[in-house]
Amino acid sequence: MRFGVLGPLVVRTPDGRPVHVPEVKVRALLSVLLIHAGRPVSADRLIDDLWNARPPAGAAAALRVKVSQLRRALGERELVAYRAPGYVLRADPDSVDAGHFESLLGRAQRTDDLEVRASLLRQALGLWRGGAYAEFADEPFARAAVARLDEQRLVAEEELAETRLALGEHGLLAADLTGLVAAHPLRERLRAAHVRALYLAGRQGEALASHRDLRRRLAEDLGLDPGPELAALHQAILSRDPSLTPPPTRPSTNLPAPLTHLVGRDEAVTKVRALLRTNRLVTLTGPGGVGKTRLALAAADPDTGPTADPHTATDASPTTGPSVGPSTWPRSAIATKRLDGGDSNGEGVGDGGFDGGVWLVELASLGAGAGVVEVAEAIADVLGVRDDAPGGILERLPGTLRAGRTLLVLDNCEHVAEQAATLADRLLRAAPGLRILATSQESLRIEGEALWSVPPLDRAAAIELFTTRAGLKTTTTTPTSTGIGAGTNVNDGAGPRTGIGTETNVRDSAGVDADVAEICARLDGIPLALELAATRMRVLTPRQLAERLDDRFRLLASGLRGAPARQQTLRAMIDWSWELLSDDERVVLRRLSVHADGCTLEAAEEVCAEPGLDVLGLLARLVDRSLVTRTPAHETGRGPAAEPRYRLLESVAAYCQERLEEAGELTAVRHRHLRHYTALAVRMEPRLRGPEQCDALVRLDAETANLRTALERAVREGVPGEALRLVNAMAWYWVLRGRLGEGRRALETALSVARPGDGGAAKTEVWSGDPGAAEAEVWLAGFQLLAGRLAVLDREWFAGIEDVRRRAGARWFAGFALLGYEDAADSEALLAAALVEFRELGDTWGTAAALTVLARHSALRGDLAGLRKHAEQGLALFRRAGDRWGELRAAENLAMLAEITGDYDRATALRREILGMAEELELWSSVSDALSRLGRIAMLEGEHARADDYHERARLLAVAQSNRPAEEFAELGLALGAPDRGGSTKRSGGCAPGWAGSRTCRAIRARR
Repeated sequence: MRFGVLGPLVVRTPDGRPVHVPEVKVRALLSVLLIHAGRPVSADRLIDDLWNARPPAGAAAALRVKVSQLRRALGERELVAYRAPGYVLRADPDSVDAGHFESLLGRAQRTDDLEVRASLLRQALGLWRGGAYAEFADEPFARAAVARLDEQRLVAEEELAETRLALGEHGLLAADLTGLVAAHPLRERLRAAHVRALYLAGRQGEALASHRDLRRRLAEDLGLDPGPELAALHQAILSRDPSLTPPPTRPSTNLPAPLTHLVGRDEAVTKVRALLRTNRLVTLTGPGGVGKTRLALAAADPDTGPTADPHTATDASPTTGPSVGPSTWPRSAIATKRLDGGDSNGEGVGDGGFDGGVWLVELASLGAGAGVVEVAEAIADVLGVRDDAPGGILERLPGTLRAGRTLLVLDNCEHVAEQAATLADRLLRAAPGLRILATSQESLRIEGEALWSVPPLDRAAAIELFTTRAGLKTTTTTPTSTGIGAGTNVNDGAGPRTGIGTETNVRDSAGVDADVAEICARLDGIPLALELAATRMRVLTPRQLAERLDDRFRLLASGLRGAPARQQTLRAMIDWSWELLSDDERVVLRRLSVHADGCTLEAAEEVCAEPGLDVLGLLARLVDRSLVTRTPAHETGRGPAAEPRYRLLESVAAYCQERLEEAGELTAVRHRHLRHYTALAVRMEPRLRGPEQCDALVRLDAETANLRTALERAVREGVPGEALRLVNAMAWYWVLRGRLGEGRRALETALSVARPGDGGAAKTEVWSGDPGAAEAEVWLAGFQLLAGRLAVLDREWFAGIEDVRRRAGARWFAGFALLGYEDAADSEALLAAALVEFRELGDTWGTAAALTVLARHSALRGDLAGLRKHAEQGLALFRRAGDRWGELRAAENLAMLAEITGDYDRATALRREILGMAEELELWSSVSDALSRLGRIAMLEGEHARADDYHERARLLAVAQSNRPAEEFAELGLALGAPDRGGSTKRSGGCAPGWAGSRTCRAIRARR
């Protein structure tokens, strides 16, 4: 929890959300506890402070009420603890802006580095939003604390004024101090700084007048003369003493001032600085255009910091209202970091900062054949090391750096990575005070190197960057993200912050927001690409721009003047990386581009294979070079089936597809892709029925995009056999995942290639040539029936399926799909025939599946004995087969039987078991159904609150999954229970506390 007392009282959660503290007495109680800074305050003292020595009757009880109200407001009971003889607020000193202010002031007073001191003092003063404890400044309990803090504030102002004088900022300082001197006319130290600033600004007469004003006031108000320091200053001004003019200071940095606002980088800047505190070499890696340069400059620049400060707010909201503070913190209160990487919460490398300076060395201009000496000369040129002195540059440069504490920013090392690494290692060993922050598409790979991979911008930051540069107004653009993301700068092709062109008033803001989000996603959140795209908004709408991204290299073919050539166009950006690759690396990279949404190592090795080609080793090199991103297994799925995935950014993939076509490999590599993923689907199909079901689902989930792409290619290239093999293998997966629409469209597409024409004769001819067509017809009809569409099941289709097991499976699926339609006889006949075939084959899964659907038919006929018999047999067989989906379906039959017979305890137990299995398989429609049915049982048992909870969870999940039938089923349950709740239905908007950590609730939150 964060507390602000340097102004109106504000309270915020650690993530910045405002906390409402109601009622004056409760806020006064909090203020008293904050003033005592972690020390217990007796109950008697609190009563006196809150009621000004006029306590009400029952004061002790009244105090306990206020304590209870404060605890509820803060939401953390342990924050306000009882400790005899009273209460204490357990808050870290730095979580209170007053404590943070004192910490910054102390650090500023201890450092000798003028720039670091000025930065720390500005941070400290930026925390003030008004008078300390503004609401209670006149209360007896606050007066001493207010006086102490006000004095410290003035001391900080005086320290900053003297520091700015030493830094040569007298021109601005003279104006800045005018109001402060008028408010505190008798403070001699402040007046001395003002007089000196006026004199150095060439305003000698005003300087002398200010001194006379102080002397008059001191005499009239206190009967005193100015102190010796002011008297000496007065004499020095009269004599124009040269000592008053400070010597010119040598620049301590060549970092360019940023021309644009840094977007989405706050957390990254903080983390890179943290790495610099504990590591002498930090390398920022990432693909071209991701913003490595800007991040490095921001991390190295002491005047750049996070745009949100945890202690203060942009304006002072009255604490008497419903809110205790606004939602953002001011830019003036930046938590700026020290040049040496330290921050306001802890010491850095040392209190002196980088006395040797912070220097940017741009290596992009060096040729790829440059040696170590050329890299050393580039550094020496920036540092001003002469090359006409005795000894070589490699001998003199370490000596120059050894003398002080220096930060070198080595930018764009990738084309001279080996040479830069050799020199960096040599310099770091020779100069203990040296730290290096490098940017490169690959690591330097030397001892002691800490890596930070710079990711693309997240969605919110990408939208903000694009809309800002393009001059768009949108309704859903999120303010600057505090999450890790990539920003841009002049070196990364950034445009002016005000946007390119004129501001656009949105015709359809919701539509434009969607178009902008699509643009940002398709450009991978790469800042340079977004900057280039923003320039096109002078002539295109967001929709037009999004539609033209298929030809992105032609579209984004002109950038901002002044940017390096490699950042002028999207193609040039990727060309720079491509030219650094070996021939074998180019082969693997261009072949990887046929994948959609990445691939596994197995797929990469199969699709990219070539005799003598070490795909694994080359893939590792491409990952190191930031051209391929590797997603760890735990982020790609759950369970042992999850594997790391290797992806190309969309723009890199588009570029490599062009290179693949240039190499004459496009068709052949696409065929490899089709064969690999068809084989994968065929291999996974039997695993979807049995103990490997969860793993197979995870694997196919991960490959959804590749499987869709494979089918599209099979259809486009007219390969009906592969298309049919693929859709038949995938059909059961689509059923399990509830993707009936996708499955139906895929089957129709595959059959459109396989059918030579319309009519039964043509179909029969196809079946005789490819039995897969007949099987696909059955699947398609079944999908249509399951979706509630009219469909015809031709009996000849089954005869066209040669494989007995697949024919039995087709009969079963047709019978399963017909369940619930008026003519139950067709369904039962198909199921009975399938059951015979499955038993003859010894197929446990098929037998269980047939029995489970026949159990439903028994229920429809009112045959409870048949229902029990078939359901129990089916459940036993599914358990033997290890198929969780089958167990779930069989258990549903038994739960239905228990509900019919009034055995609600058993019904509840079975429904909970079903819920667990559905969550395990992530079958969310089944989860919603199970929740609603548990709600129905609870309602029948008179447990209306529990029924509401179940139904509301079911409704929320159905809404999150866009499952309207399930949503209506849940709403029906809520409506049925309404009379018992006085006619109103509950809409909690979230999960009950007991369910907050469940997988279902996580699924709901993930879809919001």
